[in-house]
Amino acid sequence: EHVESMGLELNGKKTRLYRLDQGVKFLGFKFNLTETGRVLRILSKENIKKRKRKIRKHRQLSEEGRMTKEKADQCYESWRAHAEKGDAYQVLQSMDVYYQNIWKEGTNGY
Repeated sequence: EHVESMGLELNGKKTRLYRLDQGVKFLGFKFNLTETGRVLRILSKENIKKRKRKIRKHRQLSEEGRMTKEKADQCYESWRAHAEKGDAYQVLQSMDVYYQNIWKEGTNGY
């Protein structure tokens, strides 16, 4: 009603209205509103799972010679910079360990 009073209309297929206490997913984060009014920006579980798959894929591409380790490092650091925008300190610590362990395994000597 408020939007219509301003002379605008919402696209019914694209627009969704959410209660903030349910949380909203956007750009790989889930935004939650706490009781105190603070907004938490938490990495979504899908985002973390997708990144782990990509890390394994980059390792495989590196073994095949189709990607350098330096390029894989750049990709990981780029994702990490994005993830640092959220409240994800412990997740980032565990992902760093995961990333290092993936590159320790294998026959290339990484």
